[in-house]
Amino acid sequence: MNPAPEHDPDRTDPIPQEGRRVFGRYVLLEIVGEGGMGVVWRARDEKLDREVALKFLPERVRRDPEAIRELKRETRRCLELTHPNIVRVYDFVEDKVAAAIAMEYVPGKSLSALKAARPGGCFDAADLLPLLRQICDALDYAHRKARVVHRDLKPANLLVTDKGVLKVADFGIARSLRDTHSRQTGEERGASGTLAFMGPQQLESKGKPAPEDDIYALGATLYDLLTGKPPFFGADIFTEIRVATPAPLAERRAELENSGAPIPVEWERMVLACLAKRAEARPRSAGAALAMLGRAPSPGDTTAKIPVERKSMEPSGATAATEGGARVQTERPWRFGRRVLRRRRWLSWAAGVLVGAAVATVVAVLWPGGEEGTGLPPVSDEEAKGFLVIVDPPDTGAHVWIGTQANIPVPPGGRALLRGLPDGELELTVQAPGFHAINTRVTVKNGRGVEEVKLVAVRGAVEVVAREGTVVTAIDVRAQEMRVGTVPAGGVLAAEHVLMVGAYTFRFAHPDCAPAEQRAVEVHAGQVAKLTPTQQALPGSLRVVSVPAGAEISINGSRVGVTPATLPDQPSETPLVVEVRARGYRRLTQTLTLRPKERRTLDLGTLTAGGMGGIALRLAPAEARWDDTKVKIDGRTVEVQRSRAGAHPRIDNLEAGPRAVEIAHPDYEPWQQAVTVREEEQTVVEATLRPRPGRLILRATPKELVLTVNG
Repeated sequence: MNPAPEHDPDRTDPIPQEGRRVFGRYVLLEIVGEGGMGVVWRARDEKLDREVALKFLPERVRRDPEAIRELKRETRRCLELTHPNIVRVYDFVEDKVAAAIAMEYVPGKSLSALKAARPGGCFDAADLLPLLRQICDALDYAHRKARVVHRDLKPANLLVTDKGVLKVADFGIARSLRDTHSRQTGEERGASGTLAFMGPQQLESKGKPAPEDDIYALGATLYDLLTGKPPFFGADIFTEIRVATPAPLAERRAELENSGAPIPVEWERMVLACLAKRAEARPRSAGAALAMLGRAPSPGDTTAKIPVERKSMEPSGATAATEGGARVQTERPWRFGRRVLRRRRWLSWAAGVLVGAAVATVVAVLWPGGEEGTGLPPVSDEEAKGFLVIVDPPDTGAHVWIGTQANIPVPPGGRALLRGLPDGELELTVQAPGFHAINTRVTVKNGRGVEEVKLVAVRGAVEVVAREGTVVTAIDVRAQEMRVGTVPAGGVLAAEHVLMVGAYTFRFAHPDCAPAEQRAVEVHAGQVAKLTPTQQALPGSLRVVSVPAGAEISINGSRVGVTPATLPDQPSETPLVVEVRARGYRRLTQTLTLRPKERRTLDLGTLTAGGMGGIALRLAPAEARWDDTKVKIDGRTVEVQRSRAGAHPRIDNLEAGPRAVEIAHPDYEPWQQAVTVREEEQTVVEATLRPRPGRLILRATPKELVLTVNG
């Protein structure tokens, strides 16, 4: 493999990499958020010497002219928002291979993440009060001065710095991305915004966006922060938003088993007023909602004393959770011989740049730490004799190119010791399957040095069409499992930037179906792997009971037993035609459909007597003798009865319904006909038999005799 070609610093890569320069001015530092609506990088603006957040648009959005026009329009509108409690939007940047929105970088956490970290699972009103003042100030400014409506206000878009300053993010941008996604995929969302925080008017998209939409979202946000859940989150959320009344806050908090200081009556009234179904019944502004509390904070008290962890921390468990539900595996101590090299963990919070609905607002980034003051992992005496390349994560099958040494495999543990390198500045390239190639320059002195390389995974997208509630798991070639997600209502799970590129086995688990699996599925960067598993519904069980017992049971035309009978392993979710018949009783037929794993009893009660009839046979020609005749009904030979001499033969005690009659006589051709037997009647059947062809044998003397037949 040849070394990577020299990189043009002013060209944007289709797949951005750490340390690269994009759009001619931004140097990418780290990924701080990723989801279905884009990837967010913390970057350095070299022209203005400041850190920014760059939200890269998904490829399908970048190639959509209508989406780009809408995002540029929203960006221009957001440029007018210059409030200290609103995240600043700086620019819309694009070139031939990528497009992104540059905005203010806010190091902090979202209120959604802060809520999840609280012991009681929700906020106390006293803690929210200074934050609420800042939210209301920002909304009043946007509504009255800038004439801009947020349309997607929710806890995930409310960011708090370590100094307690609140910033409202996402004015219009996430909404535009979500609308584009709906238009491209055909998903019916019905409105712009996040469903659980939308009012009835926004849900039905009636009229232009109005400040009253944000007032409802403010109430839903406070309801969520004070109780632990938004006002409505059930299966039929559309109907609930339109007509249902939310439960009192204290009652909802108790239902969720969350705890905290009692919710003041003033807060309860204000939140429910914001959630009024009619827009005109809500507070006229965010400031008016704040005034309903009757004890708004003093003008000087605009910051919140919310603890935000910023420094090193040692998680006690095996995983650290992000707000979006993804988990980052923390490493166990690395052991080399008898020496234990422990990693220090940091959680770098960059929630301020998250503008996509599906982008996590808290990103846990792990990197190794070393001995005090070095910032690098410890180096053994042997490793100090050469140039050490430390690859994180280890065991990825990485290879190293440096100087004249090419394609050097990195051994297990992720530490490659290179000897014989010349002194000076050298180009270092590290490549691993499923990760972006890393190119950097390193300095070698006396043949020694240490360079740590953090690999960034290349990720692809997966779309799963399956039953709602199906849990999708991916297993890579190293037998490591990762939960992709659960198929939502609508039956389509779209997971972007979740799996590294490579081959996977996908497993699909649903409580109503047998486990399903798809093997050798390739996930590629920039492509969507579409999966449609075959999910076989689990069978059910059917018990059939009748009086009298002993009735014959048939299902879909096949005989399966006699009553009473328990019939296991009956197919579910498909119609079953159950037929019960007993001699002397009417035949009974019922059609039913079992649910997966259902155990159902079909009690037919007492069967109705009757349902019997007969057939009276008339043969032609008259010469046909009944003594030599055999009759079959539905393939079974039956006895022909004659009550008196000269009477037509008959067959009694036949079940009513269609029957197949066959007559066989040695002197005649076989005869058959379909006959309908009627209850309590003798159905007359006339059978005209055709004689079989005969043979005529003549013997005469003399042989010259002349024979004439029929003239």
